[in-house]
Amino acid sequence: MAFYKFSVTDFRALLFRYLNRSGCTNPEIYRAAQIDRKLFSAICTKPHYQPSRGTVIRLALALQLTLPEAMEFMERAGYALSSARPGDLVVTYYISRGVYDLMTIEAALYEIGEHL
Repeated sequence: MAFYKFSVTDFRALLFRYLNRSGCTNPEIYRAAQIDRKLFSAICTKPHYQPSRGTVIRLALALQLTLPEAMEFMERAGYALSSARPGDLVVTYYISRGVYDLMTIEAALYEIGEHL
């Protein structure tokens, strides 16, 4: 089995690919992800900027990625969705069913004492 170390530039390249595919404008994506414009700009323009785990999940939801895409997106950013984390199970559940509404997911996370 080969192990690959992805760089932040790999994450950014994947982000740009998904942004282009989405057909949405950048403001539509960062608003849907409920992240600040300046944060989104830093992710897109600063070559070595490392977004937080929660930010990467929010972007995956805003981009409406499938579960395999979301898992690759997380991996490229240096994170993973784990079956050992209750919050990740909630996120995985909703993404696998095509539910990307951030408020719905955050409400479910709140119910179990978790957050993005």
